[in-house]
Amino acid sequence: MVVFVLLLSEFLRQSHHRMNNHHCSIKKSHDSQLIDAAKKGDAETVGLLIESKANIEAKANKGQTALISAAYNGHTDIVGRLIQKGAHLEAKDSNGETALNWAAYNGHTETVGLLIEKKATLEAKDNNGVTALMLAAKKGHTETVGLLIENKATLEAK
Repeated sequence: MVVFVLLLSEFLRQSHHRMNNHHCSIKKSHDSQLIDAAKKGDAETVGLLIESKANIEAKANKGQTALISAAYNGHTDIVGRLIQKGAHLEAKDSNGETALNWAAYNGHTETVGLLIEKKATLEAKDNNGVTALMLAAKKGHTETVGLLIENKATLEAK
């Protein structure tokens, strides 16, 4: 009987621990949920979280904002919505990358175009002095490189 009680007690303790961990992930802050939704391209959730006053400038563990996360993944519609709601175009992550830098690095030409249209700084440099044009060129994204040059991104870093 004692063994049964000990086993039951251990089972309940582990179940409670799993339930608490699950509960914590469900209860994530609106801010981190906004970043996750932007990363995944979940426009409906992004809209709901913005309306529920999630902090649009909140940063994840590596400094990425919802705007940076959306741009990194090429979710142009979400990038536009976040900018419309006041997201800071020049926010930088822990590497000094902006939304424009990440969109260029990943060859998301449509997203790059929107960020340029909204007046993102073409010459923004990361912590290593690298610009969006350099990142796009390094990755061989010729269409993105062409768009950046067409919009007066300089070939030489300042």
